[in-house]
Amino acid sequence: MSFISLNKEDATASHQSFYDGDFEVMPMERCNFWDFFPINLINVFVELPGMGNWNGIISTDGKKIVITESKWSNLAKHKKVFTFEVNDIESISDGYRKIGINFHQPIKKLTMASINPIIKLILFFGTIGIIALLTSFVFKGKLLEIELDDQFENEKQFKNLLNI
Repeated sequence: MSFISLNKEDATASHQSFYDGDFEVMPMERCNFWDFFPINLINVFVELPGMGNWNGIISTDGKKIVITESKWSNLAKHKKVFTFEVNDIESISDGYRKIGINFHQPIKKLTMASINPIIKLILFFGTIGIIALLTSFVFKGKLLEIELDDQFENEKQFKNLLNI
C-alpha cells in the first residue's frame, strides 16, 4: 500500500455512487503477471517496467463487483474504474495470500494470462528478463489476482457475498 492511509468511511464514500443498497468494501492490491516468488523479490529492489502491482479498492453487494485503481496520493480517489456483474465471473479461487478471479472474457488493463509460475520462471530467466517483461503485455488472459487487505476487518463478510 502507499504511504497514505485509508479509512473505511472514505473507502465506502468513494464507492457509494456505484450501489443503491448495502455493500462491502476492502482495500486491495492487484497482482501482476510476474508477482510470484522469487521474481517478486526483484521488484522489491528494482522497479522494472511492466512489473508494478497497483493499489485499489474492491467492493461488492453480491451482484456486482467494482474495482478501482487508486491514486497514490489519496487511495479513495480513482485513476481507473472496472465494473462488472458477478455473472461475468467464471470461477473464484481463494489461495493462501491471493484471490484468483477468472472471468469469461479478458478485461483490458485488469486481467492477465494464467500460466504456471514454473513456466514463468523459465521464461524470465531463459530470456534474461527482456523478452519476459514483454510477455506480460503479450499474454492476454482472463485471470485477476488480488491480495485483500483486511484492515477494516470485514474480509469474512466480503467473501460471503462472493460465495468464496
